[in-house]
Amino acid sequence: MIDSNLLFVIGWGSVAVLVSSWLVLSFLSPGGLRAGLARLATCAMYLSLLCLFVSGLQGAESWVGRIGFGFLSVVFGMGLGVSLWKLLRPPTGGQELAAH
Repeated sequence: MIDSNLLFVIGWGSVAVLVSSWLVLSFLSPGGLRAGLARLATCAMYLSLLCLFVSGLQGAESWVGRIGFGFLSVVFGMGLGVSLWKLLRPPTGGQELAAH
């Protein structure tokens, strides 16, 4: 089990990153910095939701709650994995859009 205080700190920290990223993104012009910051905000969103649902999973008392929170934890965990992969991969210079 993950300590609930750790989930709380990580979850609210990622919400702070998400909100501050949204505020900065609102004033940036399109470009590489904006795309990278948008990916960071996406990772923060998935991380905050994952912390929320893992906390719910640990507190669930019925098997229906465990199944529901477990399913949501897996879905948002996979979303976090994909968004981290997109954040950490090297930039392609927009060539991926031209290929489609």
